[in-house]
Amino acid sequence: MLSHNSIMSGEKLGIEFRAQASIQGNTTRNTPTSKHTTTTNNPSSFDAVERFWEGVALRQRDGAKAADGAFRESERLLGSAIDDDPDFTGAYLLRASLRIEDPARARGAVQDCNEVLARRPDLARAYFYKGVGLVALAEDGDAQGLPQAIQLLNQASARLPPTADLLGTRGMAQLLLARGSNPTVTYDFQALRILPATFGVRGLDLLARAELDFAKAAELANGADAVTWRAQGAWSRALRGDASGAIEEFQRLAQDERSNGVVLSLAAGAQLLAGNYDVAEEAATVAVQRGAGPLAVAFRAAARFAQHDYVGARSDLEALSALGASPSKETREILEQMRQLAP
Repeated sequence: MLSHNSIMSGEKLGIEFRAQASIQGNTTRNTPTSKHTTTTNNPSSFDAVERFWEGVALRQRDGAKAADGAFRESERLLGSAIDDDPDFTGAYLLRASLRIEDPARARGAVQDCNEVLARRPDLARAYFYKGVGLVALAEDGDAQGLPQAIQLLNQASARLPPTADLLGTRGMAQLLLARGSNPTVTYDFQALRILPATFGVRGLDLLARAELDFAKAAELANGADAVTWRAQGAWSRALRGDASGAIEEFQRLAQDERSNGVVLSLAAGAQLLAGNYDVAEEAATVAVQRGAGPLAVAFRAAARFAQHDYVGARSDLEALSALGASPSKETREILEQMRQLAP
């Protein structure tokens, strides 16, 4: 599972800026069926926008954690504005954009978008934000909304100018839907080997579509985001069965100083799928040393198991189990069998 940050890149801020601009005015609009407010003179909304911009400045200067307080206060003030005017769609939309940043609050973002779409079924940005929220939920383990996410992102794509985040998020939705509940590799404890994931026709089609979206997202993105989307495209290619082609792309990306933990982790995964287990272990170790997170640890565990280093594989799986969230039933079963191999 990739981190939620792999979905959300810096370009999303530009969309947020355009979405929140409507809050700063003082007019209202009407639909044929209902009255809804896209802008207001509500004091809470103006304070919320100020805190929002403060958070943006802090994030650009000092990083995401520095902006958390300002964004949380902006979200609270938006809640007050919505309490005063439940038809204030601009406030729902901006609050959704803030909640999307945190997977634990993604469900709230989806609910905010539902409120917007109930009043403004033509608002394309609400389709986009809701799609992003559903993908975030899928990355956090609730994948039932992925088909709807793809539909929503298709609708947004038909109405909005193409952006890296829109196309990249749709690529992630397709990649996650293709994978379903299938692990990247399966541990075969009878033959003491690992087996790479396989996909049917529909899965392969989704992976091909994801690869195309990631390529387009990379063309539109700036900085490290472009590298991340290229890495996701290469990973999709590896899962489709072209691990050698993916490895070539990862080797090119390795020369880019903007490469990050996501790139390093997925590069290790491509080597794993290609059967280059020693190279995969080495690449995953580098990724772990650079703070890449659980994905790199999972790939290293599989590479070590494939090389019959059961002690090392068990150590990695123990580390994964200690990282926070409760491990899945499959992970617990793998760990238990690994403990029998390496007591």
